[in-house]
Amino acid sequence: MSYSPGARGPHPVGVRTTTISYDARSLDVEVWFPADDAHRGQELVTPDEFHMIPGMPSWRQRAVRDARPRDMDAPLVVFSHGYSSHRRQSTELATHLASHGYVVAAPDHAGNTVVEVYLSTMGKPTDEARRIAVEGVIESAAHRPRDVAAVLDAARSLGARGERAAVVGHSFGGWTALSAPAHHAGVGAIVALAPAGGPTPTYPDDNPLESRLSLAWGREVPTLIIAAELDSILPLDGVRALAARLPTRADFAVLERAEHLHFLDHAGELHELFRQTSRPALYGLRELVMRPFEELVGEREAHRLTASLTLAHLDAVVRGDEAARAWRGGAGSLSALGLAGRWE
Repeated sequence: MSYSPGARGPHPVGVRTTTISYDARSLDVEVWFPADDAHRGQELVTPDEFHMIPGMPSWRQRAVRDARPRDMDAPLVVFSHGYSSHRRQSTELATHLASHGYVVAAPDHAGNTVVEVYLSTMGKPTDEARRIAVEGVIESAAHRPRDVAAVLDAARSLGARGERAAVVGHSFGGWTALSAPAHHAGVGAIVALAPAGGPTPTYPDDNPLESRLSLAWGREVPTLIIAAELDSILPLDGVRALAARLPTRADFAVLERAEHLHFLDHAGELHELFRQTSRPALYGLRELVMRPFEELVGEREAHRLTASLTLAHLDAVVRGDEAARAWRGGAGSLSALGLAGRWE
């Protein structure tokens, strides 16, 4: 089959940072887009450099800062980051989609980014830090769907064109993606990566994300869920239970031999940092048993599976691409590419 969603697309990729404001709330937004041919190859020679945390080593993304956009119809994809993360957590996925002709806009969910969460709990006793963290989750759950709606409303100013838009998110961002259709009529497709909202040991008593997930979509919204087989933060059974609650039957794929952070850039580095150092305050005294990264699926393979399935879903649903529908529906679509995943 000629359709190959795992290969990088034909367009150079540009990136810019902008700000969106609504209701006295201000969001920094990273925007990736298909760039003019004059920039071809530049993102590989001089990739954009940024700092996830001030003072920490810089990271790079395969995109040209402030490149000239390509004049084309490019549908909008809003990407929602995870708890205590940031808008540039998954640039490999974002730039892959942009290279295939999508505009991808990822807001920092103000109040729930890595620096803000760390500063709010730093130095606090465990019980107090846990309480502050859970309260922060509840507050962010109230804001996140409206953050996404604000980005969707700004589609034209972000350079996106097209009647259908999609929302993609990881973890808390996956919960946000599943919440989005109830808050904005423009959501036409969803991809939720290891989404929160199902049963998890993180919330042994009252799960604020399970009870606050709004699923009153009022329409069919084609949904893809990709879960991590060995997820110690949001276990696979909990994601399955979440999928069973959805008003739409979701396509459900499992990334085999994978953990919760496999969907992020620098997955191995972040996994080992998380595994070997103190846990975020949200987990309190809960023990997380995580295997060494060397025992898990490789980062490149995990990113390729995520990019392949996400792009095929968006191409099939947003663009109505018959080749994407055929690839997605093929029983051998994953094994033929040598990807460590399975459909359920």
